[in-house]
Amino acid sequence: MNMIKEITLAWTLASMMVFSSIAIADDAPATNTYEVSIKSLRLPVSPNGTVSLRECDDCDYHEIRVTPNTQYMINGKHLELTEFRKAILDLKLRRDITVNVTRDEATNTIVSVYVYV
Repeated sequence: MNMIKEITLAWTLASMMVFSSIAIADDAPATNTYEVSIKSLRLPVSPNGTVSLRECDDCDYHEIRVTPNTQYMINGKHLELTEFRKAILDLKLRRDITVNVTRDEATNTIVSVYVYV
């Protein structure tokens, strides 16, 4: 079952990258995607807040700014920040969930926060 989830997630992320690269062409900004445990993620309270994340249990938290353009998604469904926060609170009871957080390197802001369950 986990293998199916991983394949589906990989296919979804690959599709998103292909379609977004076609839309943006060669002017696509450089991004960095963090894969973190749901327990290592602190979401912003407002659309202009910060995401705090750590890449391992012994790592320090990093704060990265979000913008009103930051996309929040669960299983490919786009949610507003308030809806996403509520959904994540329910998911935090499960330790095995990975969250993908994509950062735009040029602006040092979060582009998207994506969860697949």
